[in-house]
Amino acid sequence: MTENTLPLVLPEFDTLKSAFVEYLSAQPEYTDYNFAGSGLSTLLDVHALNTHYLAFYLNQVGNESFLNTAIKRSSIVSKAKGLGYVPRTVSSASLGVQLEFIKDDTNTPFSNIILSGVTLVASYLNTYYIFSTTDTITIKEIDNRYISKEFTVYEGKRLTYSITMTEDIQNNGFIIPNSEVDINQVTVNVTENNVVTRYTVYTNILEVGQTTKGFFYYENADGKIVLEFGNNELGYRPPIGSILKVDYVVSSGAAANGIDTFNIVNAPALSGTIRVGIAAPSSGGSAAESDKSIKALAPLSFTAQNRAVTSNDYVSILKSKYPNIDDVIAYGGETIYPPKYGKTLVVVKLKNSLNLTTYDKLSIAAELKKYNVTTVTPIILDPDFVYINLNTIVLYNPSILSIAREALELKIRASILSYQDNYLSGFNKDFRYSSFLRTIDFTDKAIISNNTKITLEKRLNPVIGSRTFIDTTFNNPIVNGSVITTLFTYNKNSNCFIDDSLTGILAIYQYKDNIKRVIASNFGTVDYNTGLINIPAITIDSLDNANNVNTLTNERFFSIYATPINNDVIVEKANIAAFNNITLSLSGDS
Repeated sequence: MTENTLPLVLPEFDTLKSAFVEYLSAQPEYTDYNFAGSGLSTLLDVHALNTHYLAFYLNQVGNESFLNTAIKRSSIVSKAKGLGYVPRTVSSASLGVQLEFIKDDTNTPFSNIILSGVTLVASYLNTYYIFSTTDTITIKEIDNRYISKEFTVYEGKRLTYSITMTEDIQNNGFIIPNSEVDINQVTVNVTENNVVTRYTVYTNILEVGQTTKGFFYYENADGKIVLEFGNNELGYRPPIGSILKVDYVVSSGAAANGIDTFNIVNAPALSGTIRVGIAAPSSGGSAAESDKSIKALAPLSFTAQNRAVTSNDYVSILKSKYPNIDDVIAYGGETIYPPKYGKTLVVVKLKNSLNLTTYDKLSIAAELKKYNVTTVTPIILDPDFVYINLNTIVLYNPSILSIAREALELKIRASILSYQDNYLSGFNKDFRYSSFLRTIDFTDKAIISNNTKITLEKRLNPVIGSRTFIDTTFNNPIVNGSVITTLFTYNKNSNCFIDDSLTGILAIYQYKDNIKRVIASNFGTVDYNTGLINIPAITIDSLDNANNVNTLTNERFFSIYATPINNDVIVEKANIAAFNNITLSLSGDS
């Protein structure tokens, strides 16, 4: 550095001022000058602060100019829009409903009950929710019952906004005045020359012509939805003076999931009661797409270019279309054994941890057919969970423990669940034993160490009373002699179980008078290198383990346990690792 060159330093106030003083001290006209005790010190303060502010501003501008480094949501949304990606809006929870009319007097004649829309209310966790549909619902007599067909209601407050089309709306769009609006529940009707036309949202720009009547939408800097119409080249533009009527729903998002008790509020005066029947609690509600998700999916969506060719294309399309999807993976049928050529296997994990229904799978497959290559057929699958059961003994020092022992246990359990949320519960996420141990050790300074043993579990839903073929795998090498199942009734013998006491060969056993006896031998095989369990055919009369009940569906399941050779649990393709039973004990060491 020469005396005529300012030093290159970090743009922080103290560093900048020191650099300016160093530079001026090297100039002959400031030899032996006291910068600290002169008025020039104040000028240097101002100059250093100004330089610091300018550097900070330029850094922020630089960050906001790129999708990966942007911090403000408005910047993230704007950059995503440049890639042709529109973030998901908030999504309303929904559920299937069937109404049944119960007459006060069974002798009273019945005539069809026609409801112009249905509104249901529910109180859940001290909050009031409204679910509704604008469809016309008819209750009629079917097999001596007075019921409606099943229909869907959506959560949220329904609002309507009407406005005359102006030049400003034509050029800049119409801003829906409320936040938390579910775009899937937005309907737009335009009255032109006394004719009302329903406009639909554009989903594929390739299908939009000059006369196509629809609208685009995007999120503005305030987080509100803006509806834009065509320009008579790409989509039809409603003329000035036409009437725009927008019906929309302000949603509570994920907060309205899990509700199972409802009352109807708009029932007409009848000599009887209308009961609300549901197949499952409300689900599907979600918040608007997060900044992190936008950053991840926008480049993938741009790469996909509205078509599904690579596995990443399927992932980006499904994640952008279905907010209730927690994770998804896709891979070619030729990569599995036996191969399925011309198929793409798409495995979907929902946020509520329930398996996909047949309707869900058909709906997703139909959506993907709009984008995938004609010769390729998508097959939608549920995840194949590998459950990890933990038996953890934590050694801690009571003399430096600053909280109660019970509080420490809760703190450790919270760390375990946090590890699952951050490092498991998704595709391509292996369980790493050493990092898990560190998570527990770092939970509190009083913890000295922990000893954790793991077992693996596969859950199955056999057809009770019918022959069931079991072919499942832990996808990890397992210990010889460690395979065992939960209890079941076989051939009228209760409390039976299967294990591999005979190396590599499965058999059905039962304890009677504390003696283990064989009920059926040579009933299946085990491959210890891959963890593959194969039982050609078994007829289970009933499942006898009362603890094996799915809390979401109340269905019993059948478990197979094994001990892995390695403490690291590797997952691949459709597998997801998740914690199940967590046995935790604390041992104090003074």
